[in-house]
Amino acid sequence: MTARQLPHARRRSKGGRRVLSSCGRRVRRRPACDRGAASGKALSIHTFLLRRRQVHSLVVVAHPDVASLTHGLAREVTAALSDDGRSAELVDLTAEAFDPRFTAADLLHYRDEGPTPLDVVGEQARLDRAQQLVLVFPVYWWSMPALLKGWIDRVFINGWAFEYAPAGRLLPKLDQLSVHLLAVAGGDVDGYERHGYSNALRTQIEHGIFGFCGASIASTRIVYDSETAPVEALAAEVDFTVKQISTLPAAL
Repeated sequence: MTARQLPHARRRSKGGRRVLSSCGRRVRRRPACDRGAASGKALSIHTFLLRRRQVHSLVVVAHPDVASLTHGLAREVTAALSDDGRSAELVDLTAEAFDPRFTAADLLHYRDEGPTPLDVVGEQARLDRAQQLVLVFPVYWWSMPALLKGWIDRVFINGWAFEYAPAGRLLPKLDQLSVHLLAVAGGDVDGYERHGYSNALRTQIEHGIFGFCGASIASTRIVYDSETAPVEALAAEVDFTVKQISTLPAAL
């Protein structure tokens, strides 16, 4: 990441040259990377790159077949997000036998009448360690599989993902989390656009779930024609998608 890609560094730094102040008097300004510690408004390139290297990603996949395109994408993304000093953890909800059912214990906790179920505590701890969340899933009936939806139902709960102020105002709590959505669809792009499936999927997940919790959507990618496209075309799509996700910066 260069200074050219940092809007505030480009806008505020003059490279140490003399510039005119608002009253016309010439003043000597320090570069933004020098002023950052004092003003708290500028971020040095060194700090920016250091934070990028320290990013930890949680890649969550929901598909019963480890030989599927969905799993292949998840493995490729995890590997790409583990280079350059970064780290990533791959979570296979099927292999780990995560229980997606919202049980009586979950309901008691939701009502503030019982503790958080232990398996939910473990998933929240994983997310607490991450700055990026990548969801990789096949599209089932124009949405995510029940296994992944149940993971969200149980883990992204009141008191952890969001809470309500005494006056009833919503307080999102995941504003430090960047989210990438990677969906694998059997249908073609024309059908998805014609029927509004793409927008419906994005609205319910981007806005309805993560926007509600304050997380930022870093990217959404739908791989179309997953069951009919030539192998070469799918391979190129995988390469492009992995490169896109691995090079986008996480929210800081």
